[in-house]
Amino acid sequence: MRLVVKEKFLSISGKYYIKDREGNDVFLVKGAFSIPKKYRIYDMAGREIVMIKNTLFVPKLIAHIKFYENNKLILIAKRKFSIKAKYDINGSAGNYSINGNIFDHDFEIKQGETVIASIFKKMTIYRDSYMLDIEDESKLPIILGLSVMLDYVHHRHNDDNY
Repeated sequence: MRLVVKEKFLSISGKYYIKDREGNDVFLVKGAFSIPKKYRIYDMAGREIVMIKNTLFVPKLIAHIKFYENNKLILIAKRKFSIKAKYDINGSAGNYSINGNIFDHDFEIKQGETVIASIFKKMTIYRDSYMLDIEDESKLPIILGLSVMLDYVHHRHNDDNY
């Protein structure tokens, strides 16, 4: 399954859609004006899929992000200290890892040694675009949450809540 994430050029709250290959909206991402910063992902019927929350006052280099499903903590992602983006993600929803390239544009999400998704950033002048290639669709909420986290940590240069 391939999904495309194209952020709006001007979005104060961080609202954008995740689309399928044909350009149809399939998920909505909404940021919230809050401390700590929160993002919620909804399906097109308005049901919340997952909520992502940054740990208060933790710097970008040691990001510590929590994931909630139905208001229950399911995962905690901790960034490893490394030149390349590396994360360990653990919790009741499983154990995962993320490895990125040195430019923070391409990432692999693994469960054990198995790649369950790949994320590729396409740079444009006006907005960021990402391609999500999902190998294991049963992990879709987790993969969507992790992709939003990666965008937030690595590409939100103007975010006041850091």
